[in-house]
Parts: sequence; C-alpha cells; structure tokens
Amino acid sequence: MMAELPVPLLWSHEGKRAAPIGEVFHVRKRPTEIYIRADLFDNEAADYAWKLVESGDFRCLSVGGGGRFHVQGVVDGITYYDQWELTEVSICRKGANPDCYFEILK
Repeated sequence: MMAELPVPLLWSHEGKRAAPIGEVFHVRKRPTEIYIRADLFDNEAADYAWKLVESGDFRCLSVGGGGRFHVQGVVDGITYYDQWELTEVSICRKGANPDCYFEILK
C-alpha cells in the first residue's frame, strides 16, 4: 500500500473530493494490519459525525484506492492485491471487512 498524506476522511465514501469530514494524517503498515490516525474537522458536519461515532453505531472503516493497483489473484471471492494506493478512508456502519474497525483514543 502506498499513500500520500493527508488522505481524506469521509463518511460512508460520500464527498470524496468536495466534502471530507476530516483527514488521515498518519498511516503505519504492519504485516497483518494497517494502522491509521485521523482528525475530524471543526465544523457542523464533523460534529454530527462524531455524535454518531460516539453512539457506537459507526465503528467500521473502509478504504478507497486509486492510481496503481496490482491484483495477485481472486480466491474464494476475495481479491488479493500486492500493490495499491490509498486515496481515502471512510467511517461506515458496516464495512466490507468485518475485522476493519476503529477505537477512540482520548
């Protein structure tokens, strides 16, 4: 995975270019996971998003990619990539990967 920071933080993949609710400012790749840190903007849309996050209904993350992709293969309906570019991260109610979630750090 490659990324040029900051990466837009979206709500359910909405507003990719025009209206992100925050930004991802840190990405760390590990063999079994991708760790991110993000901030929400200081505005009404982000405040409302934060209320939905605090309620516990939205704790999944989903990513969007662009640019260069390289697919290793598809096995049992799962697509394996060995090269891709992170272009956005979204907070979602339910992501494609149930293991992809976030915690709130204070």
